[in-house]
Amino acid sequence: MRLNPVNRAMNRLIFRFFLLKRAYTKAALEELVAGTRFRESSFTESGIGFELLLTK
Repeated sequence: MRLNPVNRAMNRLIFRFFLLKRAYTKAALEELVAGTRFRESSFTESGIGFELLLTK
């Protein structure tokens, strides 16, 4: 992304101090899904993202 210096600084601050600290870990997501009424779940990691499939 091409951001000016002010936007670049804001972007870094938001990710570092807000989004990363509030992100779920894999274990926390699995625990959250285990507490639901879904029968099956599939968790696939890919690079920096993941795919979570839930089946009723």
